[in-house]
Formats: sequence, C-alpha cells, structure tokens
Amino acid sequence: MQGLNHTHIIKCHEFVSIIYRNEMSASTIELIRSDNQLFALKKINKCLLFSEEQKKLSKLECEEHPKLSHPHLVHAYGSHEDEQYYYLLLEHLPNA
Repeated sequence: MQGLNHTHIIKCHEFVSIIYRNEMSASTIELIRSDNQLFALKKINKCLLFSEEQKKLSKLECEEHPKLSHPHLVHAYGSHEDEQYYYLLLEHLPNA
C-alpha cells in the first residue's frame, strides 16, 4: 500500500479486538481499523522489558522488520515508539 501513513494509523485508529496476548512477555497484537482497512498492531510494553538485551532486540525488530520483503513473512508497514510502547504496524492475515 503506497502512501500509507503508518504513524497516523498507529496514533489514530479504532480498536477492534485482541488477536494475541502473551502473558509471559511484553507483547500484544491487536486488530485495528483505520479508514475501513484492517491491520494488526503489535505493541511491546517497554516497562515489561527487563534486560537491556530485550530492549535492544525489540527496538531492532521494530526498525528492521519493515525493511524486509519475503512471501513467507507478514508485511510490516512501519513502526513507531512512544514513552510506553514500541509499535509495529502489520498486515492483517484473516485466515492465519
């Protein structure tokens, strides 16, 4: 999707449901809607990342995943971070 403003979608979206929540880790994946399109939004809670290595790897994932392109990878449109979370905007795969 060319021209997709991932930062706007991450900041201004409608929450639909939780797709996945791992109680043992800092991440949640939510189904969100923006302009009648569905996306998956991975949220990584920085407060639950205890080691510097966890913080480094989470930030690296959010920075590098959008640069990857492969038929067997979920497409990442972009990432954003604020004080509390790392966000990764992902393609929604309804049958996955």
